[in-house]
Amino acid sequence: MNKKLASLLLVSVLTLSLAACSGGSGGSSATPSGGGTSTPAPANDGKAVTLMLGHTNNLEHHYQTLSTTFAEQVSERTGGQVTVQIYPAEQLGSGVEMLENVKSGTQDLVLDPDAYLANYDPIFNTIGMPYVFQDWEAVKAFPESESAKALEEAAKEQGMVILGWAANGFRVTTSKTEINTPADFSGLKIRVGSAKLISDMLTALNASPTTLSMGDTYNGIQTGIVDGQENPTSNIIGSKFYEVQPYLAVTHHQYVSEPLIMNKAKFDSLPADVQEILLEVGKEVCAADVELCANAEEEDLAFIESNGVTITYPDLQPFMDAMEPVTQSYCAQYGEDFTNLLNAIKAGE
Repeated sequence: MNKKLASLLLVSVLTLSLAACSGGSGGSSATPSGGGTSTPAPANDGKAVTLMLGHTNNLEHHYQTLSTTFAEQVSERTGGQVTVQIYPAEQLGSGVEMLENVKSGTQDLVLDPDAYLANYDPIFNTIGMPYVFQDWEAVKAFPESESAKALEEAAKEQGMVILGWAANGFRVTTSKTEINTPADFSGLKIRVGSAKLISDMLTALNASPTTLSMGDTYNGIQTGIVDGQENPTSNIIGSKFYEVQPYLAVTHHQYVSEPLIMNKAKFDSLPADVQEILLEVGKEVCAADVELCANAEEEDLAFIESNGVTITYPDLQPFMDAMEPVTQSYCAQYGEDFTNLLNAIKAGE
């Protein structure tokens, strides 16, 4: 999706959803930023609070728009007493490093894929299993489900609080050769991050998972270190992979959420009214982000295609069948609680 349009659309969605509370101003840039208004401050013993929020993408990405709106709304609703400084584009480290920072308390907030949480507790793999979410309506309903609440409790046990469930999106695959069936993955070196589940899914397709950071993937494609990569369309556009990959297959093999995560000790140190504001704003801006992404994929694909990429729409059933052993393996490995939660998520419960 065109980045300026994405930003404008998310701002529009957020303006409508937060109209009853809006009126403040603020902004964001490559340097830390926040916002402020004259709304009466909540009780906090008169102490100003500054929170550090990091994410991995650039200034034109919807993560930055979400982060900016979160900062503005938190500042407004706390009367300027709580400032959120935004650090985009991996300024505070990679996604894995930032989540560890949040867990350890050296960073307050991060927008990060749910797969990174699975590095601490495998129960988070449930929402990333192959084809768990069939469509965007299921994704939109998830944050209010009992399943989401169970995962939020699991995050607390790891010293983190999930303020909201934003969108990373449904993953599609770009490659040097056309992909129409699972067999077309055979032998391809596909870039992966640190998530073991993605590696297992690609291995089930007889591909060769190759670990590479997002920042190195563009050059890795150019130089032949990898033959392809898989990501939501917004990330493909943000990293300009369409410039170096001739094919894209709409495989939708996994939906990845992007929870807004806060250090629990920091959250618990704040007054109850400030905690409530953080939870309210987090939920609202993340819901707006999901709505944006749900409406954006078709336009994203059109933009990618306009840049010379051939897009294919494979029959997904063979991919579901090929990856079913991965789901069975994880259920066998992690037991009854994992299996029950996975089934509940599939059922929308």
